[in-house]
Amino acid sequence: MADTLPPARRAPEVAREGLVLAGRYRLDRPLASGGMAQVWEGTDTVLEREVAVKILHPHLSHDPSLLQRFRTEEGRIVREVRVE
Repeated sequence: MADTLPPARRAPEVAREGLVLAGRYRLDRPLASGGMAQVWEGTDTVLEREVAVKILHPHLSHDPSLLQRFRTEEGRIVREVRVE
């Protein structure tokens, strides 16, 4: 089955510090990892602000129901992260 996310939105095979996603979101350090995804502290290099980047585990990217759940959550949780 083909990946249903456009190339700029697909999860990298190996998330790592310094990786830049979609040409703007740099992964700075991992914050958490769960059954569905990893969450990274990152930097939006275009707007020059800290962000949280949630990356769906690659092995789950082919499940349409999980992709829909991920997209729904994404729409609700887009926000700036403030790290003290």
